[in-house]
Amino acid sequence: MTPEGPATAPPGHNGDRKTASGLRTHRTPGGKTVRTHLECYPCLVHQAVDAIQRVVDDPETQTAVLQRALGVLSEVAPSDSPPLVSSKIHRALRSATGDADPYKEIKEQSNAFALKLLPRFQERVRASDDPLGAALCLAIAGNVIDYGAKRRVSEQAMSATIENALDAPLDAARVREFREAVEAADTILFLADNAGEIVFDRLLLELLPLHKTTLAVRGAPIINDVTLDDARTAGLTDMLLVIDNGSDVPGTALAECSPEFQNAFAEADLVIAKGQGNIETLFESSQRVCFLLLCKCPLVAGMLGCGVGDMVIRCSDGKPALDPAATTAG
Repeated sequence: MTPEGPATAPPGHNGDRKTASGLRTHRTPGGKTVRTHLECYPCLVHQAVDAIQRVVDDPETQTAVLQRALGVLSEVAPSDSPPLVSSKIHRALRSATGDADPYKEIKEQSNAFALKLLPRFQERVRASDDPLGAALCLAIAGNVIDYGAKRRVSEQAMSATIENALDAPLDAARVREFREAVEAADTILFLADNAGEIVFDRLLLELLPLHKTTLAVRGAPIINDVTLDDARTAGLTDMLLVIDNGSDVPGTALAECSPEFQNAFAEADLVIAKGQGNIETLFESSQRVCFLLLCKCPLVAGMLGCGVGDMVIRCSDGKPALDPAATTAG
């Protein structure tokens, strides 16, 4: 795990189960993870095709590389979460193509575009009657910049989603729950998700107690997920302690993470987790977790009791309470 930022860090029985929504989960040391369902396979194949087309031009080579990825997909364990399966596919793609970061250009473009918008939305947050609620809306809306879920995210779509976020505020009770969780925590671990999105996360991070907050990014490139370079570009390494999790999984599969990150996760009073990949890998974690995401998947929507396209905030108490039998949308 490679830290960057201020020199002083803040103090700091297995098996499958079916939820009330029919979503299958698998117990891991960090809690339950969402299993890879039949409906997940088309998305995983689309991910592979997208990555291949970004770095390989020859059709015959594209087909050969895709066949290699499909071979990996055919051998994954049924209990693996979608992000873990995705990482195995992308490792095979990187090996076959020799390109360690197929989404590098896209990440740079997303960061640059988001940084152009940042001053305008910083002013909007400052002028809001509820700055924390506004920052939460904008940070969640930033989760639209997800090339794991979508093959193309235009600047127009990014801008419209962010701009419209403040017209669709979150449920006040959810915001209050988040606020109380932050106030009660002595140590906070913020799990970032995607490049570009990380710039909008800055709006929220600026309102958190930075002296007791650590930002975590991926340990290696995977799709357009955020790495230390992206956090640096967003200006976050000058604001707070930034660490990587030692993993290339587009989520937080604790068994794949470095021992140092696992310790940071275990010692945090509150984990703030951005994006679907984190909810798929930390479902019903034994930690206190607040999940912030833009829902893009019908399976995840069923799990959370929300609609596809909804901005979602869910705070767990470290107990199995994220089943839709126990939660409602909002």
